[in-house]
Amino acid sequence: MLYSMHKKMDLKKKIKEKKQANAGTQTMFRVTYRTQINLIRIADTKANMILGINAMIISVLIGIISSSLLFTNKEVIENVELVIPVVSVMLTAVFSSVFAIRAVQPRLILSKKGDLTTEQEKRSLLFFENIYGLTLNEYLDTMKQIIETKGDVYENMIIDIFNQATVLHRKYAKLRTSYIIFLVGFISSILLFLVMWLMF
Repeated sequence: MLYSMHKKMDLKKKIKEKKQANAGTQTMFRVTYRTQINLIRIADTKANMILGINAMIISVLIGIISSSLLFTNKEVIENVELVIPVVSVMLTAVFSSVFAIRAVQPRLILSKKGDLTTEQEKRSLLFFENIYGLTLNEYLDTMKQIIETKGDVYENMIIDIFNQATVLHRKYAKLRTSYIIFLVGFISSILLFLVMWLMF
């Protein structure tokens, strides 16, 4: 009787520990997904911000050049001390915008469609690009197989998190390049303007 009670208590303890471990794993996945989605949103917001600033700068410069051509006898074009800094600012805005656009441009993680057990072809069916091309029945059958095995569910989530991290790395690398071009270009443009102004 006493042995049976101890056995039941041990079983309950193991079940409780297993539930706690599962809860911890689920919390880890939930926090990781939320963090990566927030980082993607931040990267897109920063890229849109730099695009907005550059678009405004380009519009102002085009307006200034157009006004100069129409109303001031090509004053900007004729003044070398203004032409070079203006061109520098324009090129800075254009190249910075190119990298910002590349940062927000959708980038798919392409993978082969085939045997999911092959290391080189492992892919997550949580990602829409890997679902495209499958029939409804194929998708249902594959998802049922994944759901039946908890390890496969976690594996698909891990692959999906890995793919998100790859996209994040690309976004932030291009965004960083865009900000560096913006910073270095505008500092160089200001220095060019000062140098040209002192020379002429």
